[in-house]
Amino acid sequence: VTTELETAKLGAALRGLGSALNTTGQTAEAESAFRESLKVTRQLVEEFQEKPVYREMLGDLYRDLGHTLNITGQTAEAEAAYREGLKIWQQLVEEFPQKEHYREIKLGDIYRQLGHTLTKKRDCAEALACFENALEAAPDNHWSHLVMAGFRLHASDVSFRDSEQAAQSAIRAIELNPRFSSSHHLLGKARYRLNDWSGAIESQKKALELGFSMDAQTCLELAISYAHLEDRQNGAEWYAKAVTLIEKKNKQDDQWLTNLREQAEQLLESPTPQTARK
Repeated sequence: VTTELETAKLGAALRGLGSALNTTGQTAEAESAFRESLKVTRQLVEEFQEKPVYREMLGDLYRDLGHTLNITGQTAEAEAAYREGLKIWQQLVEEFPQKEHYREIKLGDIYRQLGHTLTKKRDCAEALACFENALEAAPDNHWSHLVMAGFRLHASDVSFRDSEQAAQSAIRAIELNPRFSSSHHLLGKARYRLNDWSGAIESQKKALELGFSMDAQTCLELAISYAHLEDRQNGAEWYAKAVTLIEKKNKQDDQWLTNLREQAEQLLESPTPQTARK
């Protein structure tokens, strides 16, 4: 007869195996390991309902499975996994309101993961609701503000985009974690769209200082920002970096980059910079 401890160890070992397989790119095998761990952990939950630790394990497992399913492009299955995890963490938060990490870490995280998955389905309305719920659950977690900034900048439905709100969210993320480069990068993106050229440059330079790896689009936006400030030398340098990246990544046929590149060329050559395209 398998003891409770042995069953718990088996479930944990299978979850650890799944995580290890994910890191080596063996996602199909990772999915199988997580599903086996789910079976074992569900058994523990059913047999020991008075012990919340097994429901914690189950909630984390659904999160891990959802992540793996997203990697393999199984968006609908990932959504279903996250929703199962969400139900578990909602119940635990309700039953144990004194355990703040249930709400601030676990519930906030599962809302963010579900929101990301819904953006892949272009369900912007529900994705926004998830990100707002994550903020409510974890208002002092920089990730909650970071993902909201990203959503407000890149939502597939442009009616959900809001550069001012994106900037505010990025600023709050930076206040909570000043050393996280992506927050400075997103703030730079928001400021660029708001035609705050000096602010965009300042934020992107800070992101670079903190280790952010610039892409061709950001380099072109920096070139445009410098052009608006009539700094042709720095603008030309960032334009050259963008061209190098475009050629290195074989993105010569990317129409958005082509349009942005043409805009940078016009601005760097013209005596009076024009308004950047949104």
